Amino acid sequence: MRVHVAVDARLWHAYWTGTAFYLRGITRALLRGGGDLRYTLLLPGEDPPGLPQGDVPCHVVALDGPHVMDTVWEQVTLPTEVGARGAEVLFAPGGTVPLARDFFA
Repeated sequence: MRVHVAVDARLWHAYWTGTAFYLRGITRALLRGGGDLRYTLLLPGEDPPGLPQGDVPCHVVALDGPHVMDTVWEQVTLPTEVGARGAEVLFAPGGTVPLARDFFA
């Protein structure tokens, strides 16, 4: 059984930041690494450019987008979407996470 990892990818398009550079690099590496993980990238707007092509265990969910540091999106939309998709782990490289701890069912 694959572990399902949700990725807070809201900074994917923020090319001017180090965190966005890290997010894109680590996500690409994880997707190429194989293993028993599957990923859901949660991000605003369109599909992210630069993901590995082919058979990668990744589903991209384009949500109505926040501004880069939108607290409401982080505290309400993100945990709702993570819980609705049944992820066991949230990877949030932006340095902040939702305060709710019970969104993983």
